[in-house]
Amino acid sequence: MPRGKGTGKPARQLLFSEALRQQKHSPTQNPLPHPHIASDNMAEGSQGASMDYILQEILAVGRKLEGMDSAMVALTAETRSIRLEIAGFQSQISGLDQQVTTVETQVASWTDSGQELMYLRNKMTDLEDRSRRNNIRLSGLPEGIEGTDLITYLRDILPKLTGITFDPPLEFKRVHRLGPKRQEGKGRPRSIIACLLRHGQARQILQIARAQGPLRLDTLEIRLSADFSKETVDRRRAFLSLRLRIRHLDVKCGLFEPARMWITKNGESRTFFDPEDLRTFLDRVQEQAQPMETSTLTFQDIRGVDLHPLKSNLFHDIQDLRHDLASVGDRVSALEDSKMVRREETEMMGQEIIHLQVQQEEMRLQAEELENRSHCKSILLWGVPAGAKGSDIMEYVQALFRSILDWDDNTQLRLDKAHRVNRPGSPTAHTPNVVAFVHLFQVKEEILRAARVKHPINFRSHTISLYQGVSTLTLQRQTEFIQVTDYLRSKEMSYG
Repeated sequence: MPRGKGTGKPARQLLFSEALRQQKHSPTQNPLPHPHIASDNMAEGSQGASMDYILQEILAVGRKLEGMDSAMVALTAETRSIRLEIAGFQSQISGLDQQVTTVETQVASWTDSGQELMYLRNKMTDLEDRSRRNNIRLSGLPEGIEGTDLITYLRDILPKLTGITFDPPLEFKRVHRLGPKRQEGKGRPRSIIACLLRHGQARQILQIARAQGPLRLDTLEIRLSADFSKETVDRRRAFLSLRLRIRHLDVKCGLFEPARMWITKNGESRTFFDPEDLRTFLDRVQEQAQPMETSTLTFQDIRGVDLHPLKSNLFHDIQDLRHDLASVGDRVSALEDSKMVRREETEMMGQEIIHLQVQQEEMRLQAEELENRSHCKSILLWGVPAGAKGSDIMEYVQALFRSILDWDDNTQLRLDKAHRVNRPGSPTAHTPNVVAFVHLFQVKEEILRAARVKHPINFRSHTISLYQGVSTLTLQRQTEFIQVTDYLRSKEMSYG
């Protein structure tokens, strides 16, 4: 807009000021004229009225222009305020994005923790199943039929049930009935759990039971089955519930211990460890077996399509999109509200993480305890020379144990197995290089007691050290104390 010279004011302001000045000095503002000069001014009356009208119009336009200036100032201030609000919304959205990234990182860490928990749970189930490998479950024996000695009763009836003459005779670690004692004549008799000393005899009995089905003892029908953990029993039941569906699809199947389903379809075999994976596979096979309905789309069908509903829907979608874009402020407010909710959820999830970590540590300790129990009859040996390989290791370890126990060569010392535990080239300074499994727990205890008395043991020009077999985690912790125990031993100080 042009400016006035020398003043820097807008032209409309100068015009408005000039109009005011002329209105103050206009004849309409002067007193009435003298009678002698009234006739001279009549000619100028009409011209003065026109000028007054023009001045009034200029004043009205000036007032409107001033109102427009004030409106522009208010609009500019409002625009500036909106820009500040938008900048605040953008900063809040950036903060929310950072919080979402943090939550996603925490969720990823929780996923890793969940996978580790699943690994520990599977390991505990596997260890529990391994600890029950020598167990046999008997169902159908009435309460009290065994008299006062359940072990002797089972030793007598199992050869009759299976038709096997056991050599050596059956030996049991423990035998008992499951659950609390029931009142006589009420409910089914409790099952019996029998833990055999020899794994081969337990497998032999279960093979006969699977081949013949229920076994009969006089008028009683006895069922023999393997003993599994609760998790494995649930998985086996889930697999068995799908067996009827598998048969309808003309698929061969088989359930193997502890809980894995083997199926064959069209000459291709697959093994499933999770019932849900098998259910998904059967759904896919069933969908492929069902005939698919096909239809042919012609050019006439395409030409006959009514596009008006599509245009209408597209128009409504565009309107909805505009409405969504116009409601950004409301969405940011909703994000602010959800920000507090997410913060509370994050705190709750943090507490849940602590709870899961405690459970994880408990499960790790339980898994370590179960693994240590599985090593109850094993002995770790340090210092066995590298020349002992294969069957020589078994002979070397038997000769070493006889030397420790002061037994002669004719005394029988039975080992289940003995082998090296290191890979070639691995360090052996603080690592056992041989593990031996003694058949009898009492003999293993005698060997360790004699080894502690004779420590250090010199055998065939080598220094041998013997220790109780433990899990990998326990062995790592024991290795951390080697320097401390060596120092205490050098000072002849007792420790435990």
